Amino acid sequence: CLVCEMVCPTDAISITKAGGSEDTLKSLLE
Repeated sequence: CLVCEMVCPTDAISITKAGGSEDTLKSLLE
């Protein structure tokens, strides 16, 4: 999720480290 990383890199990195995926990022945005 490049857009998510550009908008909120910290959150994206934290989610990635937690083993999340683009689906997880989308869920948070919803």
